[in-house]
Amino acid sequence: VVRAFKSFNGQDLISGFETEAFFIDRKGTVCRVDFHAGLHNAWAWFDVDVVKAEEGDVLDFGKQVSYYSGGEGGESWSEGSRGASQVCKIQDTGSYRLRVSGTGGEGESLSEGVAGFGAWIKVRTGYVLKRYYLFGLILGMMVPLFSTYHRYKFEHERWASEEDDDED
Repeated sequence: VVRAFKSFNGQDLISGFETEAFFIDRKGTVCRVDFHAGLHNAWAWFDVDVVKAEEGDVLDFGKQVSYYSGGEGGESWSEGSRGASQVCKIQDTGSYRLRVSGTGGEGESLSEGVAGFGAWIKVRTGYVLKRYYLFGLILGMMVPLFSTYHRYKFEHERWASEEDDDED
C-alpha cells in the first residue's frame, strides 16, 4: 500500500524537505522506500530520516542513485540505475514523515547543474521480503523430496530381502 509520495527536484533535495505524513497501524510494519531520479551521467545521494511526530527521529539511512551512459566506436553502454529502494522496519504505530536531504554531482565532484533533475520518493507499507517466499518454496519442496526418499528406501529394502531369498 502506498502511504506517501513526493515529487521533487534536485534543488529541493539540496535544501531538504519532508514528505506528507503517513500512518503505521501495526507494530513491526515493514516498509519499502523507493527512490527515482531522472539523472543522466550524474549521481544523487539521499539522506533519509524517518520521523515520528511525538518522538523525532526513529531511524535514518542513506541511499545513492547514479546513472551514466555513453558510446564509443558505435557501441553504447550504460551503468547504474535511476532508481533504488531501501527496506526498513518501523516498530511502533503512529504518524510518520520522511525528512529527506542530500546532494548530487557529475562524475566525482559536486555540481550545481544537477539541481535541475526531477525525482520522486514513495513509501510502501506491508512489504513482504522476497526471502519469505524463498523460505516457503524450500519448505514446500522438502515434503515431496522426503516422500520420494522414503519410498526409494522402502523399495530398496524390500527388493534387497527378495534377492537374499533367491540366493538360497
